[in-house]
Amino acid sequence: WILLSVFLRKIEGVDTEAKLMTSPSAFSLAGKKVLVAGASRGIGLAIAQAMARAGGNTVLSARSVEALEREASALRAEGCEASALALDM
Repeated sequence: WILLSVFLRKIEGVDTEAKLMTSPSAFSLAGKKVLVAGASRGIGLAIAQAMARAGGNTVLSARSVEALEREASALRAEGCEASALALDM
């Protein structure tokens, strides 16, 4: 959990070590494809949002396609590349 928290904070532009704001472009997934399982809510959704906002072509996956479509649509409205895929792993 600690590593994930540090990772997500770095993506959002917060340097957890020095408590300083860093450039949002310090972490880029431009040109990369990202698949996030369990992305309809909770930590999976938070990870998917961070990956999409970092420039990744993000596929949100979970069992409930309705929730996924709603979240993917919200990310696309922000200018992110995001799609939904119903998937039961």
